[in-house]
Amino acid sequence: MFIELATVVFFVVGSFNFALHYAVLSGKRNELRHNIETMTFTGTLTLLTLLTTAGLMKNNVYPNAMALLRKGFYQLISGHTTTGFMTIYAKQFYHEWGDIALFAMIVAMLLGGSACSTAGGFKAMRTGIIFNAFKAEVKRMLLPESRISEQKIHHIKDIVLTDSMIKSAFLIVTAYMVTFAFGTLVGMFAGFPHL
Repeated sequence: MFIELATVVFFVVGSFNFALHYAVLSGKRNELRHNIETMTFTGTLTLLTLLTTAGLMKNNVYPNAMALLRKGFYQLISGHTTTGFMTIYAKQFYHEWGDIALFAMIVAMLLGGSACSTAGGFKAMRTGIIFNAFKAEVKRMLLPESRISEQKIHHIKDIVLTDSMIKSAFLIVTAYMVTFAFGTLVGMFAGFPHL
């Protein structure tokens, strides 16, 4: 258990933006709570943990909460940070985890960690930008024009969310999804089974 907890710390710290590391080491510890990437990572990890837990409980995979934490959460956070460490065999994913937990794991790997870090995936920055863009658009539709203000995100400093930032985030996420779908189709046509 100690080794698993210690490695999770390294997974998470390694998946954070190097600029965030510098800010925290320079004394700006509040940056951990206010940064768009840490907030996005925390939010997506929480939602995916709930989804994974529901899937594993539905299939009655692990006998108690401790086993669920050690096996389910560990694989999920390893996937979300794109570290790739596992404490179960690949066949256990296929035969035991079921569709819901596997779906959560795939989404976690697609989302990934922070920009300018050791993690892969869409990156929390892009995910946060897209989420904030949706939130701003809903506000624009529901609130009177006088109540709408500039949408800002916080990454080391406050940044105004511009249309070019939103377009760039959407373009990269879309390209990533198209590449992922194409690779999946090629694998399926080559005879590898889908899950």
